[in-house]
Amino acid sequence: MRILTFDDLSNKERALFTSLKNRPFPTADRFFVAESGKVVRQLLRSSILVQSVLLTREWLEKLRDDLEREREEELFVYVADKPRIESIVGFQLHEGIMAIAEVPPMPPLEPERERKNESSVRLFLEGINDAENMGAILRNAAAMGVAGVSVSATSCSPYLRRAVRVSMGAVFNLEIRTGVNAREELAAMKAMGFHLVGTAESPDACSLWDYRWDFPVCLVIGSEGSGLPGDVASLCEKQVRIPMKEPMDSLNVGVAVGILLAHVNWQRSLEL
Repeated sequence: MRILTFDDLSNKERALFTSLKNRPFPTADRFFVAESGKVVRQLLRSSILVQSVLLTREWLEKLRDDLEREREEELFVYVADKPRIESIVGFQLHEGIMAIAEVPPMPPLEPERERKNESSVRLFLEGINDAENMGAILRNAAAMGVAGVSVSATSCSPYLRRAVRVSMGAVFNLEIRTGVNAREELAAMKAMGFHLVGTAESPDACSLWDYRWDFPVCLVIGSEGSGLPGDVASLCEKQVRIPMKEPMDSLNVGVAVGILLAHVNWQRSLEL
């Protein structure tokens, strides 16, 4: 770890900190930004390559052990007071700490490993364009033990600043495939033995409570506003819905994913 001051920031590094805000997806950018103490701590403890950290002296002392752990490449730590940090990044920071890290390489699908795990659950996200919803979905996925997440090219990046923050660092501990083609990815999932189960609000869809989850499953999740497009829904072998009391007929997509995953885990636990 190399500790530097605010004035040591190069123009290139300042540009990274000032420009890494919410962007369209897919993106060719190699870097993403993480903010808040809990999220940066999770990042420092992950296998992701961290390039630099910009923080107050108070955070330097709180995270010193994590900052000083052995790494493949030297970590640059820039210390400044909170107002000066905010003058660089262009928005108010709640805690006075943020980090720049490299987007990890996209993991491959591993058919042999997945076939050995009959209880495996994966997510496929189609048209999830709100960064906060993306972050909430990833947080639920990590908490419920999801094996991997595939994010279609129609969705926002899971590495947007707000998505990373709302995920509470879950994005660092998941195998995430980004910018994938729905037809190709779902065909690969099916070939690996996953049952493709879509989500729907239609009364014709099977109730979540009545469905059996005793097989490897890929939950196909659509956008909060319009759900799954027809061409993606047609690839699914089954559609399920979450029963609700009238007059409610929909849920926030992050909440819905949490309910789906928790129910799958609960049902499977009864059969152990």
